[in-house]
Amino acid sequence: IARNSSPPSLASTEGMRDVSEAVALARRLVQAIAAQIELENLRLEVQASVGVAFALDAHADPGQLLVCADLAMYRAKAGGPGTIEVFDASLQDELRSRADIEEALATALAHDSDELSLHYQPMVDCSTGQVTALEALIRWNRPGSGPSPPGEFIPIAESSSLIIDLDMWVMRHVAQQLASWRAIPDLEEIAVAINIS
Repeated sequence: IARNSSPPSLASTEGMRDVSEAVALARRLVQAIAAQIELENLRLEVQASVGVAFALDAHADPGQLLVCADLAMYRAKAGGPGTIEVFDASLQDELRSRADIEEALATALAHDSDELSLHYQPMVDCSTGQVTALEALIRWNRPGSGPSPPGEFIPIAESSSLIIDLDMWVMRHVAQQLASWRAIPDLEEIAVAINIS
């Protein structure tokens, strides 16, 4: 909150001294946002969840602090509307794990290694039982860890620029597969759906 534009009820003009003050501010923000809004005889309610990251060091990296607050915010969202979560040691472990996954995925994409593969899930017409198309699903067999669930690495890719590289990898490999299928009778017209973030 910019100090010169914040309502006095939400933020003081002095810096916060500890996490409890940051949490108290977050509570006031949640309450202020939750207040009903009337717009042309329509009552609207907005709910919020807040992630808090507190730096005791004035030289803390602002970008890293935002990443920490973002992780706390995702945990708060899982707790439901009005939840406030503070970045702590357990989230620090999650941050390290995310960084490891991001680095390993970047390496796999950069080397176009065989760690990444596509699985093709058939899409079937229920009335005829015929396969009408395929859906390309990316899978990652991470060295030293084994198969990595898409729900583990795709959100991490989406929160970084890696998702662009991942999408490009999928499109390139689907195009190559389609080109090889075109030479096989009965497969020359097969359609493939891909998921783009």
